[in-house]
Amino acid sequence: MDLVPKRNFRLGQVDSKIISEAARGIVREADPVVRRIVSEERARAANSLKEVLPFAGLSAATALGAAYLVPPSFGAVKTIGYVASAGLLGVGVWRALDEYSQGVEPAPTTTGSDPLAALVKPYADQLAKSVVAEAEPRVREIVRDEKLHLAEAAKTGLPWAGLSTAAFLATAFLVPDSNPVAKMAGYGAAAALLIGGAWGALGKVA
Repeated sequence: MDLVPKRNFRLGQVDSKIISEAARGIVREADPVVRRIVSEERARAANSLKEVLPFAGLSAATALGAAYLVPPSFGAVKTIGYVASAGLLGVGVWRALDEYSQGVEPAPTTTGSDPLAALVKPYADQLAKSVVAEAEPRVREIVRDEKLHLAEAAKTGLPWAGLSTAAFLATAFLVPDSNPVAKMAGYGAAAALLIGGAWGALGKVA
């Protein structure tokens, strides 16, 4: 008498079950890794943008000084001021791109052939499809979390952007053109408020 219950498992069903469980395990292990990579890239982008802000401030100050403090009769000095402003902004962008490109490593490549590749390819293909199916909701969740994080960071900079806009409009419409020093101070304050808000928002992102 056979006391062991018989189970009619087909080989394909067992293979499918193993592949499905393996896919879930892979996605479960990959989730924190993907989140860490996304977080690192977000922080790198924020730090790169921070490299621009001081140069953008200097660039704006130089442009304002050339526009309002240099008399129109000194055309060459005005030109030098504007060129210096553009140069400072260009240096800031260059430093940001250089900062962002640091730490980027090429993706590993594989060479040669595996004699078992033909045997395992059907299982590998099925495993890849199962991994993609399991990973999609996790990836969507990661993207959602990152969007929420970016939205919170943007909200941090909104009050500063509002104050900057108010300072800019007040300077443009309330300060007479006959007072260039006050014009420069007003526009400089607007730029400083905008840069301060951007810095705070980027700090939240990083």
